[in-house]
Amino acid sequence: MNHATIMNRVSFLTLAVATTSLAAPLAAQAKDAVKSDDVIISRPGVLPSAVLEMTDEPGKWFKDPKSGGSLVVVKPGEAVLIKMTDTNTDHTITSLAWQPGADKFPVDQEKPSNASVTQTFDKPGLYVFTCKVHPYMFGAVVVDDPKTEGLDIGGELQLVTGAKVPTTSDIAKKLLRTFFVATTPALWRDYRQPKWEVKLPDLGL
Repeated sequence: MNHATIMNRVSFLTLAVATTSLAAPLAAQAKDAVKSDDVIISRPGVLPSAVLEMTDEPGKWFKDPKSGGSLVVVKPGEAVLIKMTDTNTDHTITSLAWQPGADKFPVDQEKPSNASVTQTFDKPGLYVFTCKVHPYMFGAVVVDDPKTEGLDIGGELQLVTGAKVPTTSDIAKKLLRTFFVATTPALWRDYRQPKWEVKLPDLGL
């Protein structure tokens, strides 16, 4: 194993440790979340408009089979299937951040399993999912109202810690940066280079 590979792994582990501090309260919050019986595993007559597949691919643990990314965009009232398929271990599908007042949120599978979840999204904005067993895994859904200009990420985020933060706040920006860096291997730091330049998508913040 060469030095560059070791340093890239160190960088990734550093990022994983940093994100764990945010996801650590998940286990404590699970009792207050929607009970596993209330999570929609399947709903007759509801066809998902998008899919996020759980995988073992570094960075792409929640993967859109169409784009290859970890984020899908749907319209209000549409559903997303978070599918346990190409993975060699059990996970939970657990809300990390969501829109305050969204119906059937937060989503939380109490125990690790290989069960998929179909979730309908009623409120425009950003929704982020993780796994309580592997808190470095991230997937996101943006519910975009086609009547508004630009991509809707909502005015506020409800965090699993219980806090609500404006999407224009430094905390929300740091969360978004962490999400895009963790889910985009091309953005992981290469210690062979003197600078770490992170180019994030333009979300209008």
